[in-house]
Amino acid sequence: MVYCARMDMCSFINFPMIHSNATVLLVDDDKAVLKIHTFYLERMGYKVIAVSSGCAALAEFRRQPDLFDMLVSDFQMPGMNGLELIAEMRKLVPDLPVLMVSGYADDVLIHQLMAEKVKLATKPLTYSAFSSLMEQ
Repeated sequence: MVYCARMDMCSFINFPMIHSNATVLLVDDDKAVLKIHTFYLERMGYKVIAVSSGCAALAEFRRQPDLFDMLVSDFQMPGMNGLELIAEMRKLVPDLPVLMVSGYADDVLIHQLMAEKVKLATKPLTYSAFSSLMEQ
């Protein structure tokens, strides 16, 4: 299992390439997490549009809802949390696939995500775990 705490360390590791033509909307208010998850997703072959807030993600999504094949979002963010973001996006695209990546997960959140048919991953997320979730 490999977890890169710093991007400069990641350049020395050989990550297997997964080929995909999908576009992912990636949302996280932590710039370091946004950077590493962008790196992971691009290495997997995804085109990534990365934003640092739920509000920015919703604005991007509303401009081009058909562009995105999947949402990968943090849960706890200022302004709009991940569940609120999912609810707004699914008004436009009801079957949008979502992966929630969070350091916060209690039973209430887990049940809410299950009801919304959202996959949950906990931080920190390794490349192999991330790629496995994206392949599902």
